[in-house]
Amino acid sequence: MRHHANCRTAYATIHSFFCIQYSISQDSLRSRVIESETGAPIPYASVYTLENRRGTITDLDGRFELNNVSENDTIIFYFAGFEKKKLAAGDIDSEVKLDPLEKLLDDILVLPEDFAVYRKMMAFGHNGSFWDCYKTFRVGKTEKKEEFLRDSRTVTHEGLYKASQLSDMGMYEFPYRMWSKKRVYMRPPKDTTEAIPMVQDGVTPNSQKYELVAQILFEIDDQCDSLAYRTVTIFDPFQSFYKFERTPRSVAFHNVYFDLMEIARRELVVKLDAIENPTREIWTTIYEAHMKETRQKMELYFKEVGRGNREEEFLKWNAIVVNTLGIDNNMMFSAPEEE
Repeated sequence: MRHHANCRTAYATIHSFFCIQYSISQDSLRSRVIESETGAPIPYASVYTLENRRGTITDLDGRFELNNVSENDTIIFYFAGFEKKKLAAGDIDSEVKLDPLEKLLDDILVLPEDFAVYRKMMAFGHNGSFWDCYKTFRVGKTEKKEEFLRDSRTVTHEGLYKASQLSDMGMYEFPYRMWSKKRVYMRPPKDTTEAIPMVQDGVTPNSQKYELVAQILFEIDDQCDSLAYRTVTIFDPFQSFYKFERTPRSVAFHNVYFDLMEIARRELVVKLDAIENPTREIWTTIYEAHMKETRQKMELYFKEVGRGNREEEFLKWNAIVVNTLGIDNNMMFSAPEEE
């Protein structure tokens, strides 16, 4: 909570006096929003007054500051996947705990900053059904397909994947995030002055401010006298960055992009499965043509929606995701209207 300079002096000598004077002179509210079960901070939670819906969002540590607040104002705390909470401003202390809803779309995933943490995020670890359907695509420790990892169509950050680095890893145990219904947050870079990473063949919607990179990985595998393939949509946390202010809409903007790439992957699967007698060359040609179309579609998305702040255009693209994947990012990352 914000307090005046004279109150800080009083706090050092008479704690109870500080608390009484604070409640009277209160004009700004500071606190921290956390999960009730784990104590973990909740970033990007909406915090606003019921009376005039003036508000803000929490930072990455769950902290917020709300100005021009009286102790009788009703403060609303909301974040997708948690029960909405209403508290009088005068009753709010250093932490506000939100209870998780019983039914969630899926977990919320906040992407970490450190490479060591990414190494622990198995690209397929949370989706066992994929391997149940495609058991022939398992790649063991000794089957290091370095050339596949260095293929410019699949993984652009070639320097990350040397044979020595793969010695204790399966083929897809690398720090990329496979698409799922988990929503993705991008943490701000620790050093915003660091050099902006380059993308070989990616879309550069605003090269000095942000870059979002997702890819559709595609592999063809020979199985005796037949061919099989595997496709996966991944989000590239190393090539991606976002230097604008994080807002609920910007998070929705990021996730709609990732969802659109997953939709493109599913469209690719339909095209591949339509070939009765496929060859490696035919499938590769289909993949390359489809990716060209996908890049053009993503360029159109970035152009039309800006950073998600063009309401009508953003809702149009969001509706595509809702109708195809059943995920409403706009609803998930917007505070509900009061009844």
